[in-house]
Amino acid sequence: MPPSRALRFQGPGRLELDTVDVPEPAAGDALVRMRCCGICGTDLHIYEDGWRVSPGQVLGHEFAGEIVSAPDGGGLREGQRVIVNPMLACGECSACRADRQNMCFARRGTIGITEAGAFADYVLVRQARLGRELLEIPDGVSDAAAALTEPLAVGLHAVAVSELEDGDCVVVLGAGMIGLCVTRWLAVEGAQRIVAVDPLKLRRDAALLHGATAALDPVERSYEQQLRDLLRGARRSGRADVVIDCAGAQGILEQAVSIARPGGRLTLAAVQSGQGCLSAMRMLDKELTARGAMAYTAPDFARSLDHVVEHADGVETLISDRFELADVVAGFHRQLDRENSVKVMISNETR
Repeated sequence: MPPSRALRFQGPGRLELDTVDVPEPAAGDALVRMRCCGICGTDLHIYEDGWRVSPGQVLGHEFAGEIVSAPDGGGLREGQRVIVNPMLACGECSACRADRQNMCFARRGTIGITEAGAFADYVLVRQARLGRELLEIPDGVSDAAAALTEPLAVGLHAVAVSELEDGDCVVVLGAGMIGLCVTRWLAVEGAQRIVAVDPLKLRRDAALLHGATAALDPVERSYEQQLRDLLRGARRSGRADVVIDCAGAQGILEQAVSIARPGGRLTLAAVQSGQGCLSAMRMLDKELTARGAMAYTAPDFARSLDHVVEHADGVETLISDRFELADVVAGFHRQLDRENSVKVMISNETR
């Protein structure tokens, strides 16, 4: 087997596609050949400022691949196409037993953050279990569509913790990939109105395509009035029942508090950039409920793959650009061009 290529973070603004040894799977492990891996907003945070990783880390966690070797079998076989849940939960703690693997007390690691990631020819998935860390991709579903399971699971979990009620009107702040996935799930769950807010036209248009009932530019002078008009109703007085932050931008939480109606809910689904804070007094005045949405659970992940299977063509329209692994650094530069990209997908050409 030839050496593997792997994209390493070497410091803020520095990525290198290196040659590394192919990992050797031990009993219970699976060696997976990456076929498609999406560039995530988390990858951009790492690239720009080293968020939560050390130099030398191999990036990439939104991926589909095929099994090359699985010494113990366990229902895994060579050539089997799989989607990989990158959060390696222990499976035994009380959080795992309650199907809240995102809150695992003893997580074994996260692929692309603490474990070698998937912008590489081969990825080692430690202690891989079919139905947990690995889900089989049904025939007829492309690798690229399957690789969108992970961001869709993030969006699903954000909607789940928002605890939608009948007739809810929801404002989604940010129409990047996670905002678009949130929008898709809000439409599936029957939100009455879904207002996406983003300064970029490409992303507002994408939000409308994926289920938003309206999309607004927060830079426009008439933005606040437009929003009040869209949300006006007997119980709302021009404010949202639920506000979901998918942007994490400076000052966004203050905006979220302002948009929410008294007694409304806030869901924080973005990595915050800069100083982000919630005004305790304004929260008190409005009696707001705020929830964090951390990644996803195993059931969220499985349901998201089901959504991909059922809506593969529509889901794949989330992909704006495709690059080969050899050009992965160029792919990162494209993903950073937020005015012209939504989701950049990296494919692994056959060598």
